[in-house]
Amino acid sequence: MARSLWIVISTLALANLLALMGFVAWLGATDRLSRERIERVRAAFALTLAQEKRDAQVRQDDEARRIVAAAQQAQEGRPPISAEARIEKAREEDAATVLQVQRVQREAADLIGTLRKAREELDRDRSEFQRIVEEFDAQRKRIADDEGSAQFQKAVALLQGLKPEQAKTILKALIDRSSTDQVVAYLNALPSRTAARIVAEFEPEDPALAASLLERLRTRGVELSSAAP
Repeated sequence: MARSLWIVISTLALANLLALMGFVAWLGATDRLSRERIERVRAAFALTLAQEKRDAQVRQDDEARRIVAAAQQAQEGRPPISAEARIEKAREEDAATVLQVQRVQREAADLIGTLRKAREELDRDRSEFQRIVEEFDAQRKRIADDEGSAQFQKAVALLQGLKPEQAKTILKALIDRSSTDQVVAYLNALPSRTAARIVAEFEPEDPALAASLLERLRTRGVELSSAAP
């Protein structure tokens, strides 16, 4: 049994050896095998992967040092810059700096001018608003004084005793003399029903004026009842 196994193993080994020799012979016959290639294959498998990595790093370091040395040598080979050239270069740099400073100054001046103009407009708007508020307060005070005076109350009583068309004629004369505020004050002091009848008299002749009087009375908080006869 052992002898038979040995014969089988020997036969397989011999067959593999013959096949390998045949493959080598074929490589040589087809010009695919040479001593140099054999040496390269042997050298490739002679080093471990770690050794091959270290060798590659060493080659990279050597190449980097070579490039740095070549750059330094080229720099040393340049002719020195003359004093005139250095002065001219300094002048150019100074001129560029001056231009940059001038540009920044112009931009700052433009910004300051814009801010000053905006401030002036804001001051004008504030002054105008203050003027309007003061005029409004003065008008309110004047109306309050007028409505509290004895003469004002007498005028209201007189209007209340007139027929609507008669009261309308008197108030229209005041409006024509630019005393619309006074007319609104009278209508505001009258009973709402009486005021509504008087305003209704303006409707056929001047609807826009009647609507304006109603709106101004509304803004004073007066709601007129319908002008029933």
